[in-house]
Amino acid sequence: GRTPAASPRTQSRTPPRTPPRTPPRTPPLEADPAVLEGYLETRGGGTVGKWELRWFRLAGGYLDSFRPDDPDRTYAIGHKPVNEIHNLSLDGDGCRFQFEVGNGIVRLRAKTEAEARAWFSALEHAADHATPPAAAAAAARGRALPATAASGEAEKVEDALFDVLVQ
Repeated sequence: GRTPAASPRTQSRTPPRTPPRTPPRTPPLEADPAVLEGYLETRGGGTVGKWELRWFRLAGGYLDSFRPDDPDRTYAIGHKPVNEIHNLSLDGDGCRFQFEVGNGIVRLRAKTEAEARAWFSALEHAADHATPPAAAAAAARGRALPATAASGEAEKVEDALFDVLVQ
């Protein structure tokens, strides 16, 4: 017994459904273990916004934030490059800290002063040792920084990028 082929009448005439669009996901971070991760609260909407709990991960040159109801932490709702962090400051009560990235201010709060200091130190270290934005953009385009960069920084950054890429 052969099964008869479907006739044109029995085949569906509606076009196949396209899958719903899903937001882009951050690349998997298994190969780059986190420098620091855990819960922090973030405040949106200026200084009067509501504090919201988020899971944060500092790894691979980025500070990612995740909703607390995402136990697998597969979809970052915030993705801040540490090489763009500036004006990092620890606030009055010792549990709050903030920094500027892009055109915005990111305000964070830890449960304890010790946690806030750990995050502050890790972010400060990561930002201080990250590839500067201009060098990262140049590397992504496959170009070197101009030789006019102050005190030979272009060559240092280029050498460091080469060392990282060759490994």
